[in-house]
Amino acid sequence: MSKVWWVTASDLDDAQKHVLQVRAEGKHLITGPPGSGKSNLLVLRAKFLIGSNKQNFRVLAFNQTLVRFLRASKAVPDSKIKTAMGWLEDQLWELEGRKITEPDFLKKRQALCGALADHLRQNQKQGL
Repeated sequence: MSKVWWVTASDLDDAQKHVLQVRAEGKHLITGPPGSGKSNLLVLRAKFLIGSNKQNFRVLAFNQTLVRFLRASKAVPDSKIKTAMGWLEDQLWELEGRKITEPDFLKKRQALCGALADHLRQNQKQGL
């Protein structure tokens, strides 16, 4: 793995190639230790989804540093790559038109998840 961004699947090991062959539908979690190629696989997987005409997906990263790293690939539109927290904020805004302004990261994440869970429970009760 001498390159930062792989160009072809021939640079991948068998386990990494398997990730790229998983069907486009559904939710999938990639795990592994630091340096195992997860970020590169995210970019390649996103390229696969774009090539499969799938548009309703996001690449979620834990922090802005990783978001910038993923965006540097230029292989995936910037709008598809967000922090998980940013995605949660977007969901609450789209669903309820509100923001949570808590400055503490952990408290804000907890409040966002709670607000979204409440929204989902309420809409499930209403049959929406």
